Amino acid sequence: MKILIPILVLLAVIGLIVVLARSKIARQDPTCATRDQILSIVSKLQRTGRDGSFLVFMFSLPGNHDETLPNLQYSIEKGRLGFEWVLLAPQNIKDESRLRIFITRLGYTISENQMNGVSYLRIEGKALEDLGVRILRDFYHLAPEAKLELIVEGVDMNA
Repeated sequence: MKILIPILVLLAVIGLIVVLARSKIARQDPTCATRDQILSIVSKLQRTGRDGSFLVFMFSLPGNHDETLPNLQYSIEKGRLGFEWVLLAPQNIKDESRLRIFITRLGYTISENQMNGVSYLRIEGKALEDLGVRILRDFYHLAPEAKLELIVEGVDMNA
């Protein structure tokens, strides 16, 4: 009986360590977000990111059966935050011309770029954090609770 209590305490401590470790890993490497979380996540990129850091938000659309999900991206290039529309996913390519019109009507200037053989549109300027939200809300009419797959590189998600 005397040995049973220390063993139970040890098991409880090990269980607590496992639970805490799992919750810390989940906070550091989120894989999903919602439309309404974009602003705070992009803010973390601005605060903690460096050249080469990026966020990719991928989403499903009703009736889209492409293997590659449409997506929007934020990154830091030359110390500046930018929004990027990467012309790789079939839906991104299909929507490029309509999206250009949408973005320019919001008052943004678009630059055309290429990296590693992939073309992309890049937008820099004020209120970029809101641009992705507006595209998902007003261009694609995505519901606020829709799940976005998230890829994070070089961003401290705990900041």
